[in-house]
Amino acid sequence: MKVSIKEYMKSHNVSRQTIYNRIEKGLLKTVKEGNKIYIVKEFSNSQKASKSKSEKFDFSEIAEYLELIKSSNEILKNFDYGFLRKRLSSIEKALIDFRMDINKSNEILSQKFQHFSEDISERIQNIETKIDNLENRLEKYFSSDDEYYENIKNHFDEKLLSVSENKSKLETIEDRVSQLDEKLEEILKRTDNNKKSLNIFKR
Repeated sequence: MKVSIKEYMKSHNVSRQTIYNRIEKGLLKTVKEGNKIYIVKEFSNSQKASKSKSEKFDFSEIAEYLELIKSSNEILKNFDYGFLRKRLSSIEKALIDFRMDINKSNEILSQKFQHFSEDISERIQNIETKIDNLENRLEKYFSSDDEYYENIKNHFDEKLLSVSENKSKLETIEDRVSQLDEKLEEILKRTDNNKKSLNIFKR
């Protein structure tokens, strides 16, 4: 014999409470498999089963679970959902404002970087123009006499040295521009990542 409580209720036409009472009195022997209880043996009033504590069904545990469920329902019933909605709304608004500030900052930073790049390009072009002018003058000086040519050559060497120094400074500026460009790329990538993470707050 091995039947569930529901099957025993149907076959014997008794209530669930009656079955629990018979289990408590030792008239029914039960086993627990997983989350289900099965009746495996039935005794008469004159033959009560001697059961150990390990075989008895623990109703106190069920009572504790029922009390826990009841208290949880009370907590959920009394919870202030309006306050939660207001808090979520204010958090979402703050995140939207933060995203707008980030976009504005990125736009300002991009404009400044663009102006800086244009200024550097203009300076480079001016230096190249000066070098071309010096080379043209040098070609004219080559047609002069040796003494004059020597003076001009010395003068040109001095100018060329100055240009070399300017080019060295220009290379340093270009390195700084490259570093700024890398930093800007890193900021833009972080901004994109922040935008993706903020999408979870959208309704």
